[in-house]
Amino acid sequence: MKENVIDSDAASITASSLRTSVTQRSNETPMVRRPSRMSKLAQARLSELTINKLKIHSVGMIGREKETELLRIRLRTLIQQANDATDDGENAQSHNNGIQTSKVKKELVLIRGFAGVGKTTLARTISKDVNSTANGFFAEGKFDLDDDRDQPYSGIAKAYSGLIQELWRTDRDMLLKIGKQLSEDLGSEVEPLTFMIPELEDAVIQQSTSSFSEGGMEGLQDRWKYSFRLLTRLLSAQMKPLVLLIDDLQWADPASLDLIECLITDTQNVNPLMVIGCYRSNEVNEDSNLSKTMESLMDRKLDFGFDISEVAVESFGGNEVNQMVMKMMDIDDEESTRDLAELCFQRTLGNPFFVIEFMSMLQREDLVTFNLGTMKWSYDIRTIADTTVSTANVVELLESRMQKMPADVRLLLQLVACLGPTWRVPIVETLWKNLAIVQSKGFEVVAVSTLIEYIEGEMLVEGCGGVKYRWVHDKVQEAAISLVETDERTMKFEMGKLLYLNLQGKELDDGLFDVTDLISNGVGGQSPDFASLCLKAGKRAMRLSAFLSSTRYVKNGIGMLPDNCWTTLQSLTLELYTLGAEVELALGHVEESKNYCSAVLSQDDIELSAKIPLRIIEIRRLSTVEIKYSETVKTCLALLKDMKYKFIWSRRLITLQAVSTLSSTIKAVKKQPKDFYLNPKRMDDRYKTIVEILNRLQYSSFHTQNIMQLILCSCHIVQLTLKHGLCEYSAKEIATLGNLEILVFQRRNNAAMFRELALSTQSHFGRPRACQAIFNVHAYSMVWLVPMQQCKEIYYEAYIKGMRNGEVDYAMWCLAYHFGYLPYVLGKPIDQIVGECPNVTMAMEEVSQTSQANAAKCYWQMWIILQNPQPNGYAISLKGEIHSIEACAGDPFLLAVHDYIECQLLLFYDDPSAADRAISGAKVFSKISPGVPDVMIETFHRGICLYVAARRTMKRKYKQHAIKIRKQIHKWKKDGVVNVVDYCIFLDAEHAALEGKYEEAESHYKKAIQFVARSGHLHHAGLFNELYSDFLWRERNDKEEARYHLQEAMRYYNDWGAYGVVERLRKSRLLE
Repeated sequence: MKENVIDSDAASITASSLRTSVTQRSNETPMVRRPSRMSKLAQARLSELTINKLKIHSVGMIGREKETELLRIRLRTLIQQANDATDDGENAQSHNNGIQTSKVKKELVLIRGFAGVGKTTLARTISKDVNSTANGFFAEGKFDLDDDRDQPYSGIAKAYSGLIQELWRTDRDMLLKIGKQLSEDLGSEVEPLTFMIPELEDAVIQQSTSSFSEGGMEGLQDRWKYSFRLLTRLLSAQMKPLVLLIDDLQWADPASLDLIECLITDTQNVNPLMVIGCYRSNEVNEDSNLSKTMESLMDRKLDFGFDISEVAVESFGGNEVNQMVMKMMDIDDEESTRDLAELCFQRTLGNPFFVIEFMSMLQREDLVTFNLGTMKWSYDIRTIADTTVSTANVVELLESRMQKMPADVRLLLQLVACLGPTWRVPIVETLWKNLAIVQSKGFEVVAVSTLIEYIEGEMLVEGCGGVKYRWVHDKVQEAAISLVETDERTMKFEMGKLLYLNLQGKELDDGLFDVTDLISNGVGGQSPDFASLCLKAGKRAMRLSAFLSSTRYVKNGIGMLPDNCWTTLQSLTLELYTLGAEVELALGHVEESKNYCSAVLSQDDIELSAKIPLRIIEIRRLSTVEIKYSETVKTCLALLKDMKYKFIWSRRLITLQAVSTLSSTIKAVKKQPKDFYLNPKRMDDRYKTIVEILNRLQYSSFHTQNIMQLILCSCHIVQLTLKHGLCEYSAKEIATLGNLEILVFQRRNNAAMFRELALSTQSHFGRPRACQAIFNVHAYSMVWLVPMQQCKEIYYEAYIKGMRNGEVDYAMWCLAYHFGYLPYVLGKPIDQIVGECPNVTMAMEEVSQTSQANAAKCYWQMWIILQNPQPNGYAISLKGEIHSIEACAGDPFLLAVHDYIECQLLLFYDDPSAADRAISGAKVFSKISPGVPDVMIETFHRGICLYVAARRTMKRKYKQHAIKIRKQIHKWKKDGVVNVVDYCIFLDAEHAALEGKYEEAESHYKKAIQFVARSGHLHHAGLFNELYSDFLWRERNDKEEARYHLQEAMRYYNDWGAYGVVERLRKSRLLE
């Protein structure tokens, strides 16, 4: 027998008091059936006051000093950056109600290691440091195996749930303020967030109705991400820093990982944020979702301004295990515990969690004892070695421990183990009261809460907010499952069946996933009721973006149908297959989606109307996944024909039909009574389906360059709206109709009417397509009729609505016009515009709008070239660090943008090839992007290039093209386009100069310069002065006046920020 001597602190407790304690304990029953209501931490602290107990909680972070210090360094860096930025007043670059970008780098710390090595404990070490700061907060969430497949974002939602619970307790006013702001920012979209985070419900202002599920799955994940982003911004603005610990990332679903990436890359969150993610390295390979997310984050950390730190937590070596044993036994002498530590290491391979459980088992089995007489720990190393030789792993140790607990406790452990990694007390109570196996045991009536207290005191489970509990470790759950005496799947099925029969209304709705999972994972049979339950769970999972879970519910539901389901349960079967096709498509599983569709479409007994949803899913697959636009057009036309909807009279006469239909539709809109728009009705399902098909046809017609067919689609949607009521596409197409009248008939007198009708229609219908409607109204119509400056803020409002509604593509267009494209057209300072470019392009890349980001980079590169002197005084091509033409390869839209932007540079740098490019590229941009405000300045600048070349070379080809453009712009002015007045005046000056009417030309030049100088169009003030100077020198030989206007040009160009152009003009012979 080997003995170890305890330290002096323990020896100070008198032997008599210890013996008294032992005597009292020996008279107690072996198992306390109703323990006092004491928290597990308090019980642990009380047990440590007893000298003959291992001091489990004193182990702390032995052996993790380096890792702990790394975490504290990252936290200190984050706090210091935030403090420095606040002191300097530079925490954010803020613009007029615009994008704010953080100068404080966010921190992402990834902790990896095997189960039980102490990853979570390590992460928690900085919680005190965080909470000790003035406003800091440490929040913790966890992903669970299986449970989180049904509810994406749940690991993050759990962290916020705990945080908000604490705010209710400590600062209600702050929480109510956050809730009010969240309600204002999200509108009706706040309600689904309260479903995910119930603790928010009483803090927000509930809307009368929620539109979250409107519009199907399109934009659904983007709306979730935007909601969480806003919540994170609001919380981190009050809690500096906000630290989120997200545990068990290896079990996170793709949507949740995408959200974490979204929060870390949120450049508009100007507040200090740290995310600590823990994951099991042995359960993650290079093909896993987590690995792909980590790779993406590594690629993006420089562009999006955040730091990534990786911490590897390994199992302990022999020395560290010995330190743990010494700490638990309160011994200072390393050699006295060496042999016991070596045996612990052999049995546990140095896993800290396993070491603690192994040592606890040794004490429970009296293999390690404390002699109260000698005040020494005693153990026989050979006996321990022989007794534990068959202990293969910690699960066996835990199972052995559980087997010695009271029978009712063991049964409770079995029940909650079947419920999964997390479970709710009401569900357990229902099972305990009604399950036959509980009743058959004849247990004394013991409250479930008492039993839960018992297992919580044994440190097997822990509370995670409200009535929810979870296992402290998945190995504990595994051990509890091993206690199940009957077949585990049979028991799960019986539990699910019992809950289904006993829960009603909201209770069943709240426990929908719990009940459905138990039934689905159990051994059942064919049951229409349970198949219907799977359908309901699948639909909810889909609304939560839990597409993988939804597919699983669909498969389980179909498995519960009888063989003759298409005959006896056609409606239920059809719904399951339709949902399966839809969610598989959302996951990009093309073949699986096709199989579901084929299974339905091959059924001869199903009516055409019942098959339509599957055919629409096929259309969506062709247009958005497989990108087969021509095939999409054929499929859409075939479906419209099958639905007996007449769309095209004759393919040969489609142009005539399109123009005629456009004209008649415009008249119909104007004749429609005002009451229709004041009190509109909603379109029924049949016509909503037709409109969706027409919308898909319109989209594919655009990509196949079938403009006449596109016009017909828009007209038909408006006509259906007038006849049958509103749908989500109505406002967008009314706006489009106004645009088409401008583009086809060159009539702008009805544009204001279409604007009001479109916005009024959208206000009645609510969220879906709101951003599209606003963008169509202002980008294509109103910018031609009102001063462009008036549209600038409307674009920003539309951007906010688009992000809230999941219309990220249109939202990004609005963002670009607000911060970049319109300011350029208006001649605002380039320095301000360039300052926004990184933020705008990052915002686009954050939401995967790559094409738009590349288009924005074309403009960005142009502005950089304008800012910097160029070799030989002119810009040869649009190429640089930000953009090159290679980024446009294969994309007609980007190639057109590139060509348009490059022509702008050729003009401002007075490149000799500018006029020829203006001819070769004539109307390329206006055809690919008809009606946008850029078309005005693009057309005008082409006209300038041509007039200047014609005046200098007297070549007829330049003059002919120049005169055509001048006529076009004058027609715009005649039609009421207020934004081209200065364009007309200046082109009149160039035309008069070309015709030799010099006095008239001078008058027009001066008027044009005065007009743009007064309106603040810096780019044209510089350009007009430069070209007037050129005219004075070449045609009037007035060098003194020419020199003055050249200097004026340089002054305006300098104010504009075109320093490269200024440098070019400095080399002019006029200034020699």
